[in-house]
Amino acid sequence: MLRWIALAVFLLIAAASAWVAWALSARSGPVTQEALCYVGAYALESGGDAVIVAYDDGDTMEYFFPDGARGVMTKRGAGLFEGEGVRFVRPDCTTPRATIAKDGKTIGAAKHRFEERTLRVSSGGIELAAKLVLPPSPPRQAVIWVAGSNDDGDIDRIHWQYTLPLQGVASLILDKRGTGASQGSATANFHVRAADVRTAVTELRRTLGPDVEIGLHGASQGGWVAPLAALDGSVAFVVVSYGLAEGVTAEDRDEMAAHVKRAGYGETELAKLRRLTDITAKIVRSNWSDGWDELAVWRAAHGGEAWVESLPSTSYTGVLLQIPSFAAGWIGPIIGRALDKDVSFAYDPRPTLERLKMPQLWLLGGADTSAPATATIAILRELRAAGKPIELVVYPNAGHGLMEPWPGRNTERLVPGYRETVAAWVETRTLETR
Repeated sequence: MLRWIALAVFLLIAAASAWVAWALSARSGPVTQEALCYVGAYALESGGDAVIVAYDDGDTMEYFFPDGARGVMTKRGAGLFEGEGVRFVRPDCTTPRATIAKDGKTIGAAKHRFEERTLRVSSGGIELAAKLVLPPSPPRQAVIWVAGSNDDGDIDRIHWQYTLPLQGVASLILDKRGTGASQGSATANFHVRAADVRTAVTELRRTLGPDVEIGLHGASQGGWVAPLAALDGSVAFVVVSYGLAEGVTAEDRDEMAAHVKRAGYGETELAKLRRLTDITAKIVRSNWSDGWDELAVWRAAHGGEAWVESLPSTSYTGVLLQIPSFAAGWIGPIIGRALDKDVSFAYDPRPTLERLKMPQLWLLGGADTSAPATATIAILRELRAAGKPIELVVYPNAGHGLMEPWPGRNTERLVPGYRETVAAWVETRTLETR
């Protein structure tokens, strides 16, 4: 009887947690018309440019400054947003003028005017929404943003929409299927997503003409999708930010190991963990049908050990350990198949990277525990040594998203120079920054 009570409590907590997580993170749906007044790039009187995009549907905005400062601001009134020591004011949308208060100083700012076009991309019988932002002068390059695993619309929410046009590069932001203004159901199937990106390439080439070089920029999960989409040779270059040259099961394995190491445990615990992640990889690769008996045996032997508490529930191994052991074999497949969105667990990216001939730029965080980069760095160096045109930048203190501790402050910043490095490389295919 107690076992069934425990299961009922687990299911109730799981359902409530899922609802809370959805409610807190849901940012889908087009950005409001009012918010579009504030979204954009702003020339600062003190020098450089700030980029402001929507974080949700428009009541919260996200800012990016040249020094790497990045944070969110909450709407306090018409044209007024505040948060984390930053105050943004733009009361009149008919003029470009705004003011930004930061670090105790008020700075005048003027919104850049870019040509923006809404595109519709037809892929597999559904329509995907995209927005193209053009720099003032005719571009020689254009970049399509390939999003990560988020289920949000990216149009008007991604800083690359304006970061690249500021540097003379056109930017196309594509809402993944099932997100934002795009039709269909959200999916983590890399092959389906890659096909969608290829149709966006075709539409962008039709829009800009044959003389503009088109490239892809994939981040996180998009780092698997972008190279896969490039296999047909239709793009001139690929950029990957905080992605992996190993597959999903390797990411889970390395993420779990990173947390065990950070908790201070050693090789004894890591050996037990490797056995665990071998079992959970077997489960997901079998479409959640095989390996449950082995998991039960492992949990009986090691599930109560203290080091297991260090494993996060941010990947599938952590999720599986949250399910009561006696019910895992029948409830696990239901939960797994409901949540995985057909993720490509069997996909190995290395053969794809070996086949690509166009230049690639990879930007990784040395302190990334969500997608640990050690094995990826080794693979990319091997491919480069074999003659592949791959450039690699590793920011040693950066985590996922290339956020790093800010020396002297109790906050993080986007790695300084990251955005400029991407923009300059897209234009020159070298790592020489301006």
